[in-house]
Amino acid sequence: MNYYEILGVSENASQEEITAAFKKLVKELHPDRIKDEEERKIAEQKFKDITRAFNVLRDPEKRKDYDSLLSKQGLKSFEKKETGKANSEDFFKQAIALSKKGKYADAETYFITAIKRGMATAECYYKLALTQMNLPKRSKKIVENLENAINLDPLNAKYRLTLADFYLEKGIKSKAVYHYKRVLKIDPKNKRALDVLKALGLIRKKTFFEKVFKKLFKRG
Repeated sequence: MNYYEILGVSENASQEEITAAFKKLVKELHPDRIKDEEERKIAEQKFKDITRAFNVLRDPEKRKDYDSLLSKQGLKSFEKKETGKANSEDFFKQAIALSKKGKYADAETYFITAIKRGMATAECYYKLALTQMNLPKRSKKIVENLENAINLDPLNAKYRLTLADFYLEKGIKSKAVYHYKRVLKIDPKNKRALDVLKALGLIRKKTFFEKVFKKLFKRG
């Protein structure tokens, strides 16, 4: 099954169609939405497959190379190049270890290398952003990497919550508020988002009588 088939689109699909198909599959296959352990394992593998396919087809140059190899029956060599890039997982693990030791500059280098070697996952971009928060003059990169994580895994509230907290810390209130509200669309009971919006006066606390009436209304 080639990357177009994995995403369920034609080989002539536009970038908009590819992105829409990816987002739809992400919503359907996100492992956190599946309780059965066996089904979750299957979903996790499918999730990796659609992410890998999307990362190639959304990049004009990679898609061009893929289409060329696909037409020449060179699909296997391309997939081997994309999925088996030397030690990307090892670089990721090493980056995690370096970050825990406080060696943030080295960790940053290893995360970036892991991404370049094929591990362009939401979690890798997220960990890279967290590491860069400990380094000077990285604000733009932090935002870019958190946005990459959000785009790759839009249903994971922690990525958007981290971006909201970062904007709040930098004093960019309007963007922080926007992302806190988006967090609540994913996770309506998210305590951090609720607490910040309440503190900013954007969510009014219910009075005692309002709570009582609400309970009575539910019973009725």
